Amino acid sequence: MQFTLHMLVTALSHNTTADGVFSSLEMQMKAQGKENPAQKITRQQIVSDTNMALDFFLKARIIDRAVEETSKTREELETLLNDIENYLV
Repeated sequence: MQFTLHMLVTALSHNTTADGVFSSLEMQMKAQGKENPAQKITRQQIVSDTNMALDFFLKARIIDRAVEETSKTREELETLLNDIENYLV
């Protein structure tokens, strides 16, 4: 699976919970045809891949862009990203 910065920003801008973000990412992956029929996308994979993507894209960059494109505050977005990072810890 491949996550993009746009996918993360879209999921963050339309959700207020980690569960919502993960559901949004799952729908985006399926809508783009990224799901291999032989390998079902699982919530565990999405959580793991999302955490890796957060590290990869640099948390600060994601927050900066989301602040520009949404009505959410930096604090709201930081809290949501922290919830995502600690989802199953």
